Amino acid sequence: DGENSEAFTITPDAGYQLTSLKLDDVDVVWDDTEGVLTYTVLNVTADASLIAGFTAYHTVTATAGDGGSVSPASEEVFENENHDLIISPDAGYKIVTLTLNGTSVLGDEVDNGNGTFTLSLLNVNEDIEIEVTFDLVNSVDYQSQADVKVYPTVTTGFLNVKGDYQTIEIVNLTGNVVKKFNYDIGNKLEVHDLRAGTYIVVIHSKDSRHLFKIIKK
Repeated sequence: DGENSEAFTITPDAGYQLTSLKLDDVDVVWDDTEGVLTYTVLNVTADASLIAGFTAYHTVTATAGDGGSVSPASEEVFENENHDLIISPDAGYKIVTLTLNGTSVLGDEVDNGNGTFTLSLLNVNEDIEIEVTFDLVNSVDYQSQADVKVYPTVTTGFLNVKGDYQTIEIVNLTGNVVKKFNYDIGNKLEVHDLRAGTYIVVIHSKDSRHLFKIIKK
């Protein structure tokens, strides 16, 4: 009954979220009423311990100029977790600037092969503001984009490269180069020895760099 119950209000510090609550080492579910976090211990007949666990988070905000969009526009990301943003230029537009907290990261976005790009933020440990601007694509840019391709995007052992290049690097999602190819290898790359997973193919040509995401089965 009410005489044997005890109600608690749990208030995280700024920049933290409540992520666990244990009553005598057993996970319990708290109530969230318009941001007020509470838990009531019922039928108290002996000493008990209620332990709350908190995790730091950071806010990632993204804004886009005319000619495209970026999503999600705002997200709370737990400390040291990864976070992906999808950049979508409108038809006939291209990305011209991409900044992270005021510093250019243009070229770090990965071409998804469907008209969108992914910007991956690794080990987020601060609030981040992403800003993207777009401009109309001219015929030269269309030709440049069409000249460089990697396929298939899902492979069991080989990749085909369309276009000229100087070097190609295959990078894992922790940023380590796991394979490297020089131009004299040709346009069919053998990747049987890669572990199953997602990789970024970085194609270095004379005047530009192109990134593509692949999945190795």
